Amino acid sequence: MGHLGRLLTWADCQVPATDPASIRLKPYATQYRKLHTELPHQPDVPRKKISSRFMKGIGVEIGALHRPYPQSGNCQTLGVDLYDREKLMSIYPELLHEKIRIPDVIADGENLRAFRDCSLDFVVASHVVEHLRNPIGAIDSWTRSLKDEGYLILVIPHKNFTFDKDRSITPISHLADDAEHPSNERDFNHYREYAEFVQKQTGENIEIEARRLRDSSFSIHMHVFDNQSWRAFLSTLQGRFKVPLTVAEFLDLGKEQGEIIAVVKKQPLNLENTSSRSTQPLSSIFGYNGQKITPGKDYATAFDTPSWRTPDDWNLTLPQLFQ
Repeated sequence: MGHLGRLLTWADCQVPATDPASIRLKPYATQYRKLHTELPHQPDVPRKKISSRFMKGIGVEIGALHRPYPQSGNCQTLGVDLYDREKLMSIYPELLHEKIRIPDVIADGENLRAFRDCSLDFVVASHVVEHLRNPIGAIDSWTRSLKDEGYLILVIPHKNFTFDKDRSITPISHLADDAEHPSNERDFNHYREYAEFVQKQTGENIEIEARRLRDSSFSIHMHVFDNQSWRAFLSTLQGRFKVPLTVAEFLDLGKEQGEIIAVVKKQPLNLENTSSRSTQPLSSIFGYNGQKITPGKDYATAFDTPSWRTPDDWNLTLPQLFQ
């Protein structure tokens, strides 16, 4: 559950000490820790089974933070986050810093524009989708970066077994509107709902607290799902929005782990694009033209050399990544 571009995450609850706002911490750290310690324990056994079956070749995990998805021995996974580890440690004081994964790529994980189309064997987004204002747009972007027959591994919290249990399921029509007609007012309604049903505010305090949450960019679950609504959402992606995905695996682990795991497979649109796993050099997956990428443009500042870490077991050097 990392900080990805313009998403609403705990990272937004803090600003650097040098920020003009001159505020070191926003006022919700205690509440954030309390709510997240109430989530069910999440053993890694089902995740490891998913990993061994579907994580092969070269892929990415978006916003792994302190709990990266387990890897099989047949894959190389790049961690993608908007910030480097030092910044992540400063903005996530409630987490064990030694467990925060060092991001391999500093880029916007919501759109993955740092990666070429049809270049990745898999994409993992664990406890990310529920934080997004536009989940349909994000999943469409992630699918674009996948090779034909690549896998997208999506893990979301099951509302009935988390602090979202008193909230209403997000309607499919709402998710579709978020993709087609973005609305700040519609987004703000999520803060109202959170204040009322998670924080248990009443009366005029609902509006007051919702504004405080929004103004501090406090990390909330913008959308909530259960088993049926998540299945319906995936069907909507395939049908109305023509995202070329089919469900390969669906695990409802609500009672055991408070989460649902869906593995979806990208269907080939052009058979010539289908290639064997791990056959391309690692350098071929990046949307990089050899020039420094300007901050604020379509690409994130992903390819400044200081933003990179090369895992020792890959036996690669930075020049090899960009050849």
